[in-house]
Amino acid sequence: MGETCAVCKKGQGPEKCEVCGFSDNGFINRQFPIPEDTKNWIETVVKPYRAQWEKAEAAKKQEADRLAQLEAVKKKEAEAAKSNASSFGDLYAGWEALTNGLFADKQPTGNCPACSGTGKIRIKKNSIFGEIIDAKECPECNGTGNIKAASGTFFTDPRDGRVYKTVKIGAQIWMAENLAFAQKGGGCGYYENNQAYGKKYGLLYNWETAMKASPAGWHLPSKEEWQALVDLAGSEEIAGRKLKAKSGWKSGYDNKDCNGTDEYGFAALPGGCGARFADEGSNGFWWSSFSKSKNGAYRISMLYNYDGTSWNESHKDTFFSVRCIKD
Repeated sequence: MGETCAVCKKGQGPEKCEVCGFSDNGFINRQFPIPEDTKNWIETVVKPYRAQWEKAEAAKKQEADRLAQLEAVKKKEAEAAKSNASSFGDLYAGWEALTNGLFADKQPTGNCPACSGTGKIRIKKNSIFGEIIDAKECPECNGTGNIKAASGTFFTDPRDGRVYKTVKIGAQIWMAENLAFAQKGGGCGYYENNQAYGKKYGLLYNWETAMKASPAGWHLPSKEEWQALVDLAGSEEIAGRKLKAKSGWKSGYDNKDCNGTDEYGFAALPGGCGARFADEGSNGFWWSSFSKSKNGAYRISMLYNYDGTSWNESHKDTFFSVRCIKD
């Protein structure tokens, strides 16, 4: 990689950049082998990685700025409350205490889109102070601010008797593990043809087989259905970490923990890809039903060293994991 990182121009090191994590032995180069021509290498490897890294850095800065603004507002409100010693202010404060602080704005603590994670939704009501903006418990998350995965739900595939855990995330119902049905006619198989991997990751499928492998009442998710899940989890920049399983992902640079928080029970695992097997334990790829060319279709990716998700078009003969969503 040279003395200076080709992506961020900051880090140094012969193999992996300590600033942005770029590596000549990383996922991108395994998927798109480096051409001999330097210009092509920059266009197909360096620039895509740089764009992804810069997007993630911008998201981190935006989040830091948001928290700083919230802290400034909180400080300003505290100073205003301290200086307001009028009888009306005292009466209002007493009313607020009696109503358990429902009138006060709540800081976001969760992932519910209906209430922005506050657990409260704002309503208008009449009071001794005239019309005021009050708050009531959010019905979508029962006032917790979080949409949690429904637990204890299972589906038995009548074709082979295999039992899958399922999870309700927002308005969607997903299988909480990868499909492992051996479709007749080929087009699917275990990673490195080793059945032991199937117990953890399910099977890998080419796109044509993935389109017809789901059991009745389920289907291969569309790009829009995948995107709805990503949006609910925050954004493409942070959804990967929230959807990844809490264990099973390899460590990153300097032994960084690259496992997820699994906030929704989706439990995404790095099942790798085939038929040229690669990335087991590091990266996970799942087919969508979206195709706009004869030989290509879109898949969503989660990488061990990246908190977000990404979309790419891949050849339909490539083997990726399948997650089913309920009709």
